[in-house]
Amino acid sequence: MSMTPQQLAEIMELQQEQFLLVAEAWVAAGAKQVSLWSGETIVAQYPANGSAPALTEHELVITAPLMRDNTSIGELRVYGVDSPERNIPRLNADANLLLNLVNLEGELDMLTAAFVENQDQLLAVYELSRLTRNQLDLPHTLQALANQTRRLTLVDGCCAMLVNNDYKHVAWTDPPLLDNATMLKLFRRFQESRGAELHLYTDTSYLQLPSGIRSIFVEPIYIRGEIVAAIGLFKSSNLFSSPEMKLIRVIGEQVGAHIENVLLYKETLDQTRIHAEMELAQQVQRHLLPQGPPRIPTLDISAQTRPALQVGGDFYDFITVPNRRFVFGVGDVAGKGLPAALLMAMIRTSIRSKAIFMPNVTPAMLVSRSIDDLYEDFTKLGMFASAFIAQYHPEEQLLVYTNAGHAPVIYCPHDGPVQMLDATCPVIGFLPFADVGEASIPLRPNDVLILASDGFSETRIRSGELFGFDRMLEMSEQLTRQYQTAREISEGLFVAIDAFGAGTPQDDDQTLVVIRGCSIH
Repeated sequence: MSMTPQQLAEIMELQQEQFLLVAEAWVAAGAKQVSLWSGETIVAQYPANGSAPALTEHELVITAPLMRDNTSIGELRVYGVDSPERNIPRLNADANLLLNLVNLEGELDMLTAAFVENQDQLLAVYELSRLTRNQLDLPHTLQALANQTRRLTLVDGCCAMLVNNDYKHVAWTDPPLLDNATMLKLFRRFQESRGAELHLYTDTSYLQLPSGIRSIFVEPIYIRGEIVAAIGLFKSSNLFSSPEMKLIRVIGEQVGAHIENVLLYKETLDQTRIHAEMELAQQVQRHLLPQGPPRIPTLDISAQTRPALQVGGDFYDFITVPNRRFVFGVGDVAGKGLPAALLMAMIRTSIRSKAIFMPNVTPAMLVSRSIDDLYEDFTKLGMFASAFIAQYHPEEQLLVYTNAGHAPVIYCPHDGPVQMLDATCPVIGFLPFADVGEASIPLRPNDVLILASDGFSETRIRSGELFGFDRMLEMSEQLTRQYQTAREISEGLFVAIDAFGAGTPQDDDQTLVVIRGCSIH
């Protein structure tokens, strides 16, 4: 790399002490003058009299170049020596010494420039962070980032864009230099290139440079390992230089960090809102369920439900109307979460309203009318629900029921073996109409009816083994023989499935209603 006389003179001024040591040593050895030249210009001289000394016929001038990268950047001259052969090696050594000093000064200048550049980059990052830290919504954040990036890089125009799932937004400094559709098209091409920086300085098949713009530089912004954003910079004067691109990369990293923080903030707000809505839905669902079992003189009743999520599709209901027989039901909507909970509320409302207002109501009528009312809604959602609806006849100690595909329903007579009650019709939502049948069982003192959702029988251990119907029958028989109250039987069944599924998360709603016949006290 060449060096001007002025540059060499500035370096030798900084290294004047070292040059004087070299020159004084030559003068002490008999030389008349030592000088350093750059072309035809004297850069340094000792003694500094401004002219070459007069020489005798026996005195000579010897020279040695200062060579860097095969190019001479200067020449060291010594006047008045009488033995060139003896002094040339020494002169070459001194020339190399001065060259090393020049190189050291150059390296120091480069380090200083790099330090200043890094300092500028740090200041740019700090300024960008300071000016955008209070921006917490995406449009305002992107606009602030575009404005500040333009200010820090001194370009003619800038845009910040984000394409994340269904969200697309381009924020421009004023005035916009391209329409948003073109910029988003460029961004898609940018994504397809897997994130290589894009530096355009001529028209292409997919983009014509705006009037007055000489180059475009697009820097990718990675968020969670994916390119979902970018900053585009437009320049009219010349191409982007290496230091400018380096600064843009630093700004891009800071922009990415800030956008990610805004996205995290937005996700947190969304999760908080969803959590609040789910808590409200849970409260509503909890209030839809009976707050406690009714007091029926010849029945001992216990009921409990545990949703797998905050809300679920299981339900139970007790319907008591003066001068009417006691009606109760248990249901299970296929699925979990909010959709199942909404359908659960619809079934409960349908059955309850008909049980209260229809004359001479029977379980078969309740299920049949619910199928008519809800089939279309269930079909649209591709869901269905099982239900067990029963009516108690106290004078006969008899339970009349319709089982719309619900299981397990376990009947435990005090004087006979436990048994599963079969379905008397298909599940609700499966067919637009169905032949809805009824059946009946005695419910005398110490007879027990256990109605559970499939969250009981489908409780599983890590290996995938299910609790199953056989264990449900076995535990039901054991607990009804062991305990004398519906609550104790219910608690015993919950303890049994908790022990069986210990260490595995609950993956379905668990609802249990236990009804035990008893004597009037």
